[in-house]
Amino acid sequence: MVEWGVLIVAAFLAGVLNTIAGGGTFLTFPALVFAGLPPVAANATSAFAVLPGYLSGTLGFSKELKAFDRKQLLRLTIWTVIGGLMGAILLMISSNKAFSGIVPFPLLAATLIFVFSDQLRTWATKNARSIVPFGVTGLVVVTIYGGYFNGGLGIVLLALFAL
Repeated sequence: MVEWGVLIVAAFLAGVLNTIAGGGTFLTFPALVFAGLPPVAANATSAFAVLPGYLSGTLGFSKELKAFDRKQLLRLTIWTVIGGLMGAILLMISSNKAFSGIVPFPLLAATLIFVFSDQLRTWATKNARSIVPFGVTGLVVVTIYGGYFNGGLGIVLLALFAL
């Protein structure tokens, strides 16, 4: 019964957090593990649970998306799908033990990006000419991360596009 309470509170707070700044997976993933799901299943469940938020966000920004260059949007979408699929395949072949050993590092990276976002923005402004935010490499790396572990993906994508 305690697990249900933890899951309900985590889901509610994750929804609030995702609405404000992103990072709701940082609440849902540990709550699902606490409730007894193996880490890989908890990660996949958490990622699937935020899908409606991503879809509604896309609809909410449809005006901005229509103003975006269609060719560039299609190119970014294709590379995003490729990276996401690569990450998902890596997740599916990961054991729970391997996933548990790897996941602290992306969690730390996403947390550091969030904590140092102002400094990253300043650095990106100074180095704007040497960075290509819509380049394939950065996008694929970030979307592999998103396909493997969704936690803080919005924050990491914002950091990439702030470059």
